[in-house]
Amino acid sequence: MKRLRNKLACVLTVLGLFTAVGPKMDVCAAEKTSMSMVSGYQVTNETIIPGDDFTLTIELCNFSTDTDAENVVVVVNNPKGVAPEYGTVSQTYLGTLKCGETKEVSFRYTSSATLDCEELNFVTGVISDDYSFSTELRVPVGRTVDFDVEDSTLPEKLDTGKTGYAGAMVETLGNKGVSNVVMVARCDGEDIASANIGTMSAGTTKSQSVGLTFDKEGQYAVELLLTYTNGEGMNKEFSIDSRIISVTDEKEQLSPIEKQPDTAGQEQDLEDNGALRTNNIVVMCLSGVLLIGVCCVILVLIYRRK
Repeated sequence: MKRLRNKLACVLTVLGLFTAVGPKMDVCAAEKTSMSMVSGYQVTNETIIPGDDFTLTIELCNFSTDTDAENVVVVVNNPKGVAPEYGTVSQTYLGTLKCGETKEVSFRYTSSATLDCEELNFVTGVISDDYSFSTELRVPVGRTVDFDVEDSTLPEKLDTGKTGYAGAMVETLGNKGVSNVVMVARCDGEDIASANIGTMSAGTTKSQSVGLTFDKEGQYAVELLLTYTNGEGMNKEFSIDSRIISVTDEKEQLSPIEKQPDTAGQEQDLEDNGALRTNNIVVMCLSGVLLIGVCCVILVLIYRRK
């Protein structure tokens, strides 16, 4: 992270003599007074991103050569659009800052997603028993993205010919809104699916999905993204998520045992059918013999009567 430092200590010293808020001093008196001032500062990622948390780190130095600063307190007057992290305040007690000593203090902040300015000014006061100094810290405001992704999904596996769905819930940042928003699924530089979202005003949340279908097996690198026109009229793209999707043929996934015909069952059916047929033949033979026997008995009885 870039550190903004003022290396001209002598200039700060002279400036402090004229801008310090405290008892009036002449040059001789200043030599015997502590002179604690801001000597540098930095912010997370060098800029404040609307909607993101950040840390402001301030470097303090006692430029006096012979007097320690006692009961040093640092107070920051925050600009509109940022607030101290929950449970914290923009004030801290440092205690003693010895001659030539340098210390750092950090403050955690949250920022509004609707910030729309180029920079913010933090007015910082350094107060001790015998000296006080106020300075303005200018921090740039930048935006790296126009959307925030709250949730997204991409399938890991698909079967050939079957449709899976990729989607996301996105929120617009800033206060200008965006237009011509389209959710796109891209594979090997080619858009393979899309869904129109349209215009999204500032702070709007939208859920959208697109269907994915592949006809051939393989590994496919798929990116889910948004194409849109930002508040300045520029055509841009925003990447939501990406993943390698494995596409397989469901039929080819069957094991050799599952693919093999059920010959055992067929053989069992044949055996059962053969046994049934044998039993039927035996029954028919016995029935025929019995019928012949009955006929013979009848013939014998008729013969005797004659």
